[in-house]
Amino acid sequence: MPREAPYLATAEALRARIVAGEWRLGDRLPSRARLAEEYGVGRNVVQRAVDLLIADGLLEGRAGSGTYVGVPRERLRMVRSRRRERSLAALTERGRAGAWDAHSEARVPAPEHIADRLAVVTPDRLLGRMNATARFVSWGGIPLGGLLGGTSGSALGPTATLWIGATGMTLSALPFSRVAEPAHRP
Repeated sequence: MPREAPYLATAEALRARIVAGEWRLGDRLPSRARLAEEYGVGRNVVQRAVDLLIADGLLEGRAGSGTYVGVPRERLRMVRSRRRERSLAALTERGRAGAWDAHSEARVPAPEHIADRLAVVTPDRLLGRMNATARFVSWGGIPLGGLLGGTSGSALGPTATLWIGATGMTLSALPFSRVAEPAHRP
C-alpha cells in the first residue's frame, strides 16, 4: 500500500490539533522551523501542509507576522443561470445575498460631446461602410503584395526586392505624415 505524502500527514496532524482546541481562533502557530523539528520533516513539507490548510480556510497567513488559526470558510456553489430572477430567488431562499453581474458588447453611437472630443468625423450612418472599406483595402492588398513580391523576387533577386519593398513602405507613409486637425461639429 503506498505511503501517504508527508505534507498530507503533517496537514492532517495540524488539523487534528486545531480541531482538538490546542490552538484557538486567532492563535498564532509556532514557526515553520519549530513545526518541522516537532514532526521530523523538512520546512518545505511544513510549508506545503500550511499552504493546504490556508487553501482550506482553516489557517490564514499574514505577511511578516506569521500563520494564525482562522475561521473555516464555508464553500459556496456559484449559481449560473440565464434567468436572473430564478437564480437570485434560489439564493434568497437559502438565506444568501446574491448579485447579478452582466457584460454587454452592445455598441451605440457616441453622444455628440464625446464624438467631438474623440474627433469622430465619420457620420454614424456610414460607420459600417467605412469599416468594410478599410478591411477590404487592408486585407485585400495582402495577396496582391504576395504575388508582386514573389514575381519581383524571382526576377530581380531577394536583396533588390527587399530594398524596393522597404522604399515602398516608407513612401506609403508620406501621405499620413501631416496629421490633420480634428474636425469640429457645428
